[in-house]
Amino acid sequence: YLTLRALLAMEDLCFVSVWSPTFLTLLAEALRRDFGTLLADMEHGTWSVPVDAELRAALAPALPARPRLARDLRRLFGRRAPDDLALIWPRLALISCWTDAHAARAGAGMRAHFPGVEVQGKGLLATEGVVSFPLLDAGGPVAAVTSHFLEFIPAGAVDGPLGVEALETGATYEVLLTTSGGLYRYRLRDLVRVERWHHGVPVLSFLGRADLTSD
Repeated sequence: YLTLRALLAMEDLCFVSVWSPTFLTLLAEALRRDFGTLLADMEHGTWSVPVDAELRAALAPALPARPRLARDLRRLFGRRAPDDLALIWPRLALISCWTDAHAARAGAGMRAHFPGVEVQGKGLLATEGVVSFPLLDAGGPVAAVTSHFLEFIPAGAVDGPLGVEALETGATYEVLLTTSGGLYRYRLRDLVRVERWHHGVPVLSFLGRADLTSD
């Protein structure tokens, strides 16, 4: 509720970054449910959720009353948020989140709340290092060949790992990561597929885990 209270006050919101699209979907559903109450709180500088005294003191300067904005939003939308939530933030141009594997199914629900906003997949980011990152010109995440030394084991293969230059379009691989921080051939257990090539660098999609684990 407090996150939404803060977001509604950001008239210049142009970029949203979350990990899972389900988090933004939950926020969107709560915004539709509590829109009238949120506008009333914005108008009066209050918040209709239980907050202890210490947090209340910290929130007071961070979430001041915005009566003009609250009245403008109420005049535009009434007491129910619009189906297209981007109408609340006209400058919102990009949402960054996971878009591959299981997140692809969850992304449809999120996109329904922001139908006109471009969604960009984050690529494959691990705690140990970066495997791929998005490039607009490539139309998807490219292998991070200048960040680490990447190697790939063909799915189901018993042979040694392959370098980036030996990958094949449409094939599935498990990722090995060697970093300047000291990790040597670290086996992420992540599976990727080569979708196409961009200036000699593979564009990768994340398929899931190679073993029976979940983060």
